[in-house]
Amino acid sequence: MLGAGLEDYKGEGSEKMKKTYAKKMWALTQDQVESQPWEAHYWASYLKDFLGPQHIKTAAATLMQRLESDPKVQQALEAEKDIRKLADTYFRVFYTVDQKPNESRTKDAERMSEKYPDIPHSELVKRLGDPC
Repeated sequence: MLGAGLEDYKGEGSEKMKKTYAKKMWALTQDQVESQPWEAHYWASYLKDFLGPQHIKTAAATLMQRLESDPKVQQALEAEKDIRKLADTYFRVFYTVDQKPNESRTKDAERMSEKYPDIPHSELVKRLGDPC
């Protein structure tokens, strides 16, 4: 959220804040490459287009491309598609129909979650089968 707010901020010190934010997020991204490559990929994809220093944008684009071959990153990208699919299928009527048990939603979510055994997305996808 901070990055999104900084993108449009043009006030006093905005360039310095954007540069500092990009540096901090780049450091976090690098720390996640081994333990959470899907998170590193997400942040690299964000930072490559962020209004920060060019060397970070370039390094982020390179890292993003390198991580795309990681099986866990591939799983995360597919999980995000399944999350959207479940949302589009079962959560169009928010806080009315989705509060009730739905056997079809539960089965779809459980089936989809099994495709992501190596990443935390599996639990999230599975929970989308539960009533809100």
